[in-house]
Amino acid sequence: STFQALNAQANVRRHTVVALLK
Repeated sequence: STFQALNAQANVRRHTVVALLK
């Protein structure tokens, strides 16, 4: 679904931010 796709994209972005902060 669209919501699941947006949630996955947000999760990837959050993971990228966390990786950059480390």
